[in-house]
Amino acid sequence: MVCAVVALYYSVIVSWSLFYLVQSFQSPLPWALCPEPRNSSNGDPECERTTATTYFWYRRVLKAAGDIEDGGLPVWHLSLCLSVSWLLTCLSMMKGPRFTGKMLYVSVLFPYLILSGLLVWSLLLEGATFGIKTLLAAKMTALYSMEVWRRTGKQLFFSLSSGFGSFTAIGSCIPRSNNCVGDAFGVALLHLVTSMITTLVVFAIKGHQATVKMRHCYLK
Repeated sequence: MVCAVVALYYSVIVSWSLFYLVQSFQSPLPWALCPEPRNSSNGDPECERTTATTYFWYRRVLKAAGDIEDGGLPVWHLSLCLSVSWLLTCLSMMKGPRFTGKMLYVSVLFPYLILSGLLVWSLLLEGATFGIKTLLAAKMTALYSMEVWRRTGKQLFFSLSSGFGSFTAIGSCIPRSNNCVGDAFGVALLHLVTSMITTLVVFAIKGHQATVKMRHCYLK
């Protein structure tokens, strides 16, 4: 039941990623510049008030309405991407946990390849140094806060999928002679390295965004 609930919103995130993947084959990227209205040489006024990335997310991807009470038909491109994500999920589960274990070679190694590229790219962005300095200047007093540790534990259980049943399902296919203790330490170490790399990427990009927005506000 927990896996089903997690899959419901994970499939939505995957559908967003699929849409961005398809859109990324354009040059220039559709979220890099504000669109120009028809019969006008000026940029879109709504996009000019914010950033091209934010405008693309709300107006092109989500097609968000002005009010939560405004209804409408489903967004066709997101519906298509959502159907593809569920199709991939069903195909990977049709042959049981053994086939899912083989799929992990692709679904795990490919994201690490992308993450490595993101790390190099993010560190070369303007303002990335500011983001990294902000990360290293964290308040040490937060270590004494129970709220921080509560959220940390919640994130660990979520990212490691503890109690979700996935480890139990895939682990049932492992031979009895397998060193489960070594695997547990290996998973924990891999999770630590992944979290550190992801944190560097996030703070480097946030530093870049802060630098760009500050310049944008200054010029306005």
